[in-house]
Order: sequence, then C-alpha cells, then structure tokens
Amino acid sequence: MARLSRSRAERQSQRGGHWPPRCVLFLALLPGLAYAGGWQGRNLFESYSYSAPVPITEVADAWAAPLSGGGTILSWNRMSLGIAKDGMHLGLTRRAIWQAQLDPQTARFIHLTKNHQSLPVGERFDLRLDLVQYDLSGVEIGLPVTLNRRLRLIFMPAWLEGERFTVGSVRGSATANAANDYDLDLHADYLYRDDPLFGRDNLAPKGRGYSVDASLEYDYNDSIGFRMEVNNLISRIDWRDAPATLADANSQNKSYDADGYLVFEPTLSGREYYRDYVQTLPWRALMVLDWRLSGPWGVQLRQRRCDSFEATSVGVDFRVSPGQRARLTYTPRFDAFTLAWEGRRFGIAVGGDAVDPADLHQLTLEMRLEMPLTTL
Repeated sequence: MARLSRSRAERQSQRGGHWPPRCVLFLALLPGLAYAGGWQGRNLFESYSYSAPVPITEVADAWAAPLSGGGTILSWNRMSLGIAKDGMHLGLTRRAIWQAQLDPQTARFIHLTKNHQSLPVGERFDLRLDLVQYDLSGVEIGLPVTLNRRLRLIFMPAWLEGERFTVGSVRGSATANAANDYDLDLHADYLYRDDPLFGRDNLAPKGRGYSVDASLEYDYNDSIGFRMEVNNLISRIDWRDAPATLADANSQNKSYDADGYLVFEPTLSGREYYRDYVQTLPWRALMVLDWRLSGPWGVQLRQRRCDSFEATSVGVDFRVSPGQRARLTYTPRFDAFTLAWEGRRFGIAVGGDAVDPADLHQLTLEMRLEMPLTTL
C-alpha cells in the first residue's frame, strides 16, 4: 500500500500531441501532387463542445461557477489539411476528443470539494465517472460513390497514430464526516497517457490503427434533401505498452490545507502496470434535413448524436446569391444559437448558449476553406 501525493508538475514532461514524421512528409508533398493533378486545396476545422455541470472554461479549472447538475462533458475536435477533386479528398487529419459521463451526485461532490464549500454532514455521495479521451493524427482518403443522380455515398478511411489517450471508469462513494472532511472509497480501472487521478509518472504509449467515416446525401426532390454523417463507424486503435491502474483508494491517511479542508491525497492499494489495449473510438452522427422553400428561403432540421448525448436544432437559411447562403440555427436544449455562412470556397459557423465566453456551456466552431492551387 502506497500513498500517492505527486503533483501535476511531477508528471511526465512531454505533453500535447504532434504530427508524426510521416505525416509531416506527406504534408510537404501535397502541394506538388495537387498542382500536377489539378486538385484544389481543402482545409476543414470543426470543434463542438458541451458541458452540463459547469461552463466549458471551468471543466479543467476550479468549477467555480454555479453547478447545473451532472451529465455529459464532451469536446469533439477535428482538423483536415488536404486536397480535393471530383468529390475525392486526400489529406492529413488531426482528431481529438474528451468525453466524460458523470451523475449528479458525482458532479455535486466535485463542485463542493473543489470550492471548499461546507459538506452536508452525514450525507453519502455515490460516485460514478466514465471517461474517454484521445488525440490522434494521420492520413485520410475520401472516396465518393454515386449510385444515381439523387443518392451519393462517401467513405473516408483514415490511418491514425498517437500517444495521448485515456479510457476507463471510477466507482465509489464519499461520506461527509464534517463540513470540511469526508471518508472516501474508490475503485479505479483505467488506462492513460497522463494519470488524471494519482499523477503517476510513466512512459508514453504508442497507438496505431484506423477509423472509417461514412456519409450519405440524398435529394428526395428538388426541394427536400437529407444528409447523414457518421464518424468512427468502424474503428480500431492498438495501444502498445499503455500505462494502466487497477486499484482501490481511500482517505485513511488524511492531511488538510491552510483553510482546514481535506486535501485529496488518497491511499492506494492495487496495481500500476503496462499492458496492450485495443480501443474502439466512440461514434457520433449528424443528420440534416433541408427543405428549400420558394424564393431564397429554406428551413433546416439538425440532430447530433453520440452515445447517450443528443441535441436537435431547427434553423432558417437565406440564399444571398447562387452558391452563397446564410443560416441561423436554434438548439432548444441549450437555448443556443449558431450563425453560419456557406460559400463556394469559404464557410464558417459560430454558435453557443451565451455571449460571455466564461458562461458558455455549449460552443460550436466550424470553418472550411477551398482554394484552386493552380492560381498560387
């Protein structure tokens, strides 16, 4: 049995993701390949974040904002740098997600202890937390399949590698003995690059594998169209020598800070070890129904899904000119608005549920840039 009290500063110094050398070489060759083949540059960026308990900016900090309950915390981020021609796409991709599921009692306990608020004496908190995180880079290829003039499929396989990931769960309970003290019992079973609980020093794992995205576009008639995209429809990442912890932790050895509040330095019994692990990446889907009305107006219905998360939006768009349109979307679940501009070569979307960034529980950022390389 060992007491773990390492700080975050003592963790492994190598942090953050990076492009693998083979991807850097591929990126250097892309402009020449595109120019010779008449392709055009195509760059995409997408970020979709949501935090149910506290604003997004508070998740990795002190949880100082008022608590809104438990639920999902997620951040899906994707970037693509590549070339496109006749519906095909070839490029580099960077994909990073952070997705956690915690129940209301867990969120309330975290909020109370992080802010040194008075604990309800005698109350027992059931703690449940599930976490998935990864940061992967690689090469992707978009392959269109046109079945008829109204129906088109696109398959996008990607070969990915990286060093950063976390997957696992924590279960347990905490009982408040006093306003500033509690007894804690946890069972942790998880794999990681950087230990989020006990600050273990470890070697970085190596992950390699693939993911396949798929999309469908269907025009029912000249006025109604449907589009569906599924990310990680099929996936497998093989992690070699992944750090792992399988342990029980409690608060038998206690210490207190200058304010007299219990410090989280649990006593651990169990195993810290390395093992190989096969990860299936979490899927997500976007479904869009377009209805083009007479004149420049149109309406749109959107739904995002991933695991237990779902968000439905309604919107209206206005065709400014051929190939140029503006769209305003509203998501009732978050009381959030998204404003988007779509052009032939450039598109952008910005949205959220608050004007002040410090109050955002939901944030949408998207950008697309396409450019004929022969004009450079």
